Amino acid sequence: MNTSQNKKLDKTLQSEAQPAVNSTGRGRPAILGPALTKRLRKRITGGKWKPGVRLPTRRELCKELNCSTITLQVAMDTLSDEGFIWSDRRRGTFVSDQPPHLSDLALIFPPTRARNQFFEAIASSAAQWNAAPYRIHTWRDVEPYADNSAYLKLRERVINKSLTGIFFVSSPHRFLKSPLLTQPDIARVTVGNDWLYPEYPVSLINLRRESFAERALARLRVEGCRRLAVVSHPADNYDFWQEIATSAGFNLPPHLFQRVSQLTPDTATDLARLLFYRGQAELPDGVIITDDNLVECFTRGMLEAGCSQSGHTRIIAHCNFPWPTHSLLPVIRLGMDTYQILATARTLTRQYQATSQPGKAVLEAVFAEEALQP
Repeated sequence: MNTSQNKKLDKTLQSEAQPAVNSTGRGRPAILGPALTKRLRKRITGGKWKPGVRLPTRRELCKELNCSTITLQVAMDTLSDEGFIWSDRRRGTFVSDQPPHLSDLALIFPPTRARNQFFEAIASSAAQWNAAPYRIHTWRDVEPYADNSAYLKLRERVINKSLTGIFFVSSPHRFLKSPLLTQPDIARVTVGNDWLYPEYPVSLINLRRESFAERALARLRVEGCRRLAVVSHPADNYDFWQEIATSAGFNLPPHLFQRVSQLTPDTATDLARLLFYRGQAELPDGVIITDDNLVECFTRGMLEAGCSQSGHTRIIAHCNFPWPTHSLLPVIRLGMDTYQILATARTLTRQYQATSQPGKAVLEAVFAEEALQP
């Protein structure tokens, strides 16, 4: 979103937050509408009303704020819906023990053109593992445009300070100059190796890709494999794999390094038929599939080419634990642990809250037996 669009949105939100003028005849106008909600919310986010504290009575608040009971009730209902307060008819109204500005993490997914197993695995783990002190809320298809409803709702929550942190599952560079990156006092975490905008403090989770290659090759070496094939995604690099394979004692000729787009995973079936065509003098006895979006289609092609369930070809298949994709042949699962990723995001969030400084963590690929349990 450009600067003019941001300013337009800011003006819209500001105008919506202005109180309507309604003279009470007592020398000052009454507070009405969203302005009252904003004022009460600020008492909580600013620390005047701390978690668990009992609020003044409705009568006391109406007198102090010069508002009607109806207007106050609307504001209270809004704060209750947002999770800031809760009410007990006998005991009164209280600030929540875990108000959203101290507890709610937004998990942000960008729009995608194809199925993304990593995104789906992160979302599935978040739905099953909302561990205290944080609650994770998933936001899908978020783009910084004036007609993107998900973005507008999230933006409003950020401006209202009703989030303690934001976890971007992909680089947040598209949100430069947006409140999602500029609003102070909110922790931000993303998956990535570096961040080129130090003016926007963002903590990094580096999923070290070298660890997947190193551990996969070491395992195939232990399994006795000699002839290696690598099936990867279009952004991967042959030189990277060739160097690591050589260090591990493998020869990886260019024709045994193939790339397939997750937009067309069915082509992995054709590729497997070609790589395992029985007319060749030597067939690969070790295969590394670096993208779990390709596992099912590639193993289908291997099966159609004559590879059996009890064959000698060892397959290392990428996995976003604990959500393996379907395979038609036995595979050894290796990849990233999404529970560990979420736990690390929470740790970096706490670190930022304590120090106001972004942090960095490096995660290694793990085998199935090493993955965390929810």
